[in-house]
Amino acid sequence: MQIGQPLLLEFNLTGQRCGIKTTLNKMEATYGVTVLKEPMQYVVSAVETSSLYVLDEHGKLLKKITGKALLGHPFNLCSNQLNDIIVSDKLNHCIKILNRNGKLKTSIGHMGTCKDCLFEPAGLCSDQHNNIIVADSGNRCVKLFSKCGKFIRTLADFECYMEKPVNVTLSKDYKHIIILLTGNKPRIVIDDYRPPPNSIVQCIT
Repeated sequence: MQIGQPLLLEFNLTGQRCGIKTTLNKMEATYGVTVLKEPMQYVVSAVETSSLYVLDEHGKLLKKITGKALLGHPFNLCSNQLNDIIVSDKLNHCIKILNRNGKLKTSIGHMGTCKDCLFEPAGLCSDQHNNIIVADSGNRCVKLFSKCGKFIRTLADFECYMEKPVNVTLSKDYKHIIILLTGNKPRIVIDDYRPPPNSIVQCIT
């Protein structure tokens, strides 16, 4: 991202660019983006400065959430039905959940290969129950966590294929999971999404 280049571009459904939300005034690499509702706001992650930029629906910069201790290296982003900002801190091998004001609610995972560990988490998304789905790229699998960070299960394992999941999302009706894989032959996998009945976890506050 060069000086003065757009922080956020807007495209219509046919792929035509229809707007520029705002620009950066210094060199900074931006990676993830997500949308919060009521009021609508855009959140963009910047790895180099450990920052999140919050923009209104017209692209005006509202605030900058920053701090390496808080965000580490914010890579990809998503949001849930609660308008939490969910951040994959790839280099610190964890997921951070913040409220829309930037206050840390909880952190998920730590470096390792056990079921509730993460290793270079990349893309992520949330379902209709606010569960969090993580592309655990270093462990070559996709994992499901509750909204309060409890490991539920591994949804897909690509270890035997030597492929890394780098991004993941759900269809609009939450019935299908779409996984982007890298490796010798990059591909997209689409499968049924069936969270177990006990995946709706009540968090203890």
